[in-house]
Amino acid sequence: MSDPNQPSTPAGWYPDGQGGQRWWDGTRWTEHTMPAPGATPPSPPAAPAQPERPA
Repeated sequence: MSDPNQPSTPAGWYPDGQGGQRWWDGTRWTEHTMPAPGATPPSPPAAPAQPERPA
């Protein structure tokens, strides 16, 4: 049981230790996650090169 005299951590996004963030609702961790701020999503794979057609 938690101690009511201890301040609780406010609800918010916190680092999840895996490079992203997870939502803390003030009581427990939720299933809600997101990439870390400023993280760029991976680039899509490049399209295969098209052979040149003879003119």
